[in-house]
Amino acid sequence: MLLFLGSGVSLPSGLPSVMQITERLLKGTYFCDKNTTGTYYSAKPEDLQYAEPMLKVQQLLQLLSELDEYYLQSIAPYWSGKEFLKTGSIYRSVTSYEDIFYLTEQIRMAGLGLVDDVPVGTFVDVVERKAGNILEGESRDARLISLSHLAADAKRFIEWMVTMSLNIERIVGLDLVVELAESQRIERLDIVTLNHDTLVEQILTENNISFVDGFGSQDGDVRWQDDTVYDAKDAKVRLIKPHGSVNWYKFSLNGKERHAMIDGKDPAQCNNQKGERLKNYIKTPSFLSGKNKVISYNRGIYTDVFYRFHRALRENDLMVMSGYGWGDTAINLRLENWIDYNRNNRVILLHENPKELMNRSLQLDQSYNGLVRVGQLIPVPQWLCNTSLSDLTRQMHLDG
Repeated sequence: MLLFLGSGVSLPSGLPSVMQITERLLKGTYFCDKNTTGTYYSAKPEDLQYAEPMLKVQQLLQLLSELDEYYLQSIAPYWSGKEFLKTGSIYRSVTSYEDIFYLTEQIRMAGLGLVDDVPVGTFVDVVERKAGNILEGESRDARLISLSHLAADAKRFIEWMVTMSLNIERIVGLDLVVELAESQRIERLDIVTLNHDTLVEQILTENNISFVDGFGSQDGDVRWQDDTVYDAKDAKVRLIKPHGSVNWYKFSLNGKERHAMIDGKDPAQCNNQKGERLKNYIKTPSFLSGKNKVISYNRGIYTDVFYRFHRALRENDLMVMSGYGWGDTAINLRLENWIDYNRNNRVILLHENPKELMNRSLQLDQSYNGLVRVGQLIPVPQWLCNTSLSDLTRQMHLDG
């Protein structure tokens, strides 16, 4: 069985929603360290000599949010016969931090000469003109340089905000994960989660359930990436995180950068089992956000992760899905391909109002009713946190 999870399953534990994180990002009060890149504070530090408010960064984020919201509402004009009206965006109606993150990345990449698309260049010009005194410099070139640097700061700030927001004190609503992992009826459980948090890992560990996650044995303060652990014959529970995790970091080992997992340790203070200090060049953890994550699917650790995701799809004909809002086009295409690949492939969708997902995805909007009719999509109108293994058994017909 494949258990496919999105951010909705983390809400009962008290983690903020995407829009709550976006609200904090745009309207909260934060400070940054003037001397250390990427160091932020959610409360005013006692020593104000080294800290300053995040005013310009947040002003840029607010500007990007306003531009995105205007686009969502104003695209696709049409003539009604009496007046011009606007259709607006059909499958995306709100601006989240992921959308803003994508825009900061595009600005930064354009500033480095790594984007050669006319639409991106035109967008950057629009931002430069509307930014006003947010940017430094008198000439256009000077202001574009300032914008590129500010966008880089904004990108790091969003990464910090997401990481800071995903801390929890107790886990609620994931009992079904434990039931599935412990069930004797299930020979193997592949858990694919798009979440950056570590709730699944924690609930499995708390219940003494063995699992593999793409990282090897402990080496001091870290566990290095090791894709081969998925091939272990005794690995009943396999955890796959296509969008990365808040405890994944890049370290330098023998002059070569590698991904490793840490457990609550300061990445700047990690040593291997020999006592050697590991060099951590990027303070933020390795996770993917925004539309540019599609490019990263084919790079570094994510190449291996998506290979395992693809294999998990091919090796399972039953998927239990919950918490996923169907807002990731690249993921949707993979799911659509899996459903079409074999008519015996089925999805049990745990969602309090399953049909509302049709408004978020072109793929699901076009195929929802047909899939339900042929039995490949089985909507169950309740959340995962309210679902037991016995509830699923009735849907899966495991008894007969």
